[in-house]
Amino acid sequence: MTAYRAQFSRPTAAINSALRRHAKQADVDARVTQRLKKTPTIIDKLAQREQSLNLLEMHDIGGCRAVVKDISAMDRLVDTVVNRSSERLLKHRDYVESPRDSGYRAHHLIIESSAGLPIELQIRTTSMHAWADTVEGFSTELGINFKQDGEGPMFEFLKIVAEIYWHEEIDTPVGPELSTRYNELLIEVNDFIARQKPVTYGQQKLPF
Repeated sequence: MTAYRAQFSRPTAAINSALRRHAKQADVDARVTQRLKKTPTIIDKLAQREQSLNLLEMHDIGGCRAVVKDISAMDRLVDTVVNRSSERLLKHRDYVESPRDSGYRAHHLIIESSAGLPIELQIRTTSMHAWADTVEGFSTELGINFKQDGEGPMFEFLKIVAEIYWHEEIDTPVGPELSTRYNELLIEVNDFIARQKPVTYGQQKLPF
């Protein structure tokens, strides 16, 4: 597994460079990063979360991410990658049109690199990225994977936060029902956090 994972290093860097070119073509200011999925995360995914999957079927060992200003910029970049890319598009998951149960929104595109290995592209707006960073922070600090769909007050609260961010993203008012539910869950979440034993000392902040 270690040797197979290492093969993704150069193809991921190449796709990173291609994504930066596509951003220029689309006239989009994008913050582009890359990563190789960590070995413990690969093991957890194969052994716990997706046991029917095998290593050679994983499409996100190598990954690049572009964070852009708003929906308009995101749509232009996605369109450029899909329609002008010389790399082969293997799959496109639109979590903006159809968000995950957790509230997660982004475009995920699986690109076949010149080496024949699949690389995942994530394209998000700054608002979507801020939400994902909040979820990542709580997952790390509390030792619970809130990035996956789940149940309980914290999962529901983060989903409500995603909805509030979305209303701001598309410039529509947050309705009283959503605001009321947010305030109700905020009490439960603060109590939940107070009862946890933090894994780290990061002091992740609530977004509002």
